[in-house]
Amino acid sequence: MHSLYTSSLTGKKVSKTKSFIIHNLVIVAVIGGLLAITIVGFINAKALKLEKHYIRLLIVISIILNTATIICYACLPLSAEMDVLINRLLAGVSYFIFFIILKRPYKEHLVFVGGTQSLYWSGIIYCLLSIFIDGFLREGVLAYEGRNSCA
Repeated sequence: MHSLYTSSLTGKKVSKTKSFIIHNLVIVAVIGGLLAITIVGFINAKALKLEKHYIRLLIVISIILNTATIICYACLPLSAEMDVLINRLLAGVSYFIFFIILKRPYKEHLVFVGGTQSLYWSGIIYCLLSIFIDGFLREGVLAYEGRNSCA
């Protein structure tokens, strides 16, 4: 007779999900910008074993937001501070989308696994990488295209 407490997956290898605390992703979005939240959000989505259609949706949204950032850099005659502000606003939008999509799998992860990974070192690394790439991209687009090339 089977008890409720006996495991039903005997003899099969089961890999556990992993996750960062998704509320802390807002710090990555504010400090690192759009690229950092995209990278860390996808790492978290893969670690939570998110369904493929959600990952495809996140890919499309991330491509749209990153393209919008590049278009803003190339076409709008804004200062560097405004470019960073636009990047952070789009990062906030990206965070909100990742948060909505990852909320249910994250809650299930907390119920069944219960633990989370630290975002400290990986968050710092991805934020620094994002700031470097974003600055390089912004200066590269500005130097190559000029500010009013889309007008």
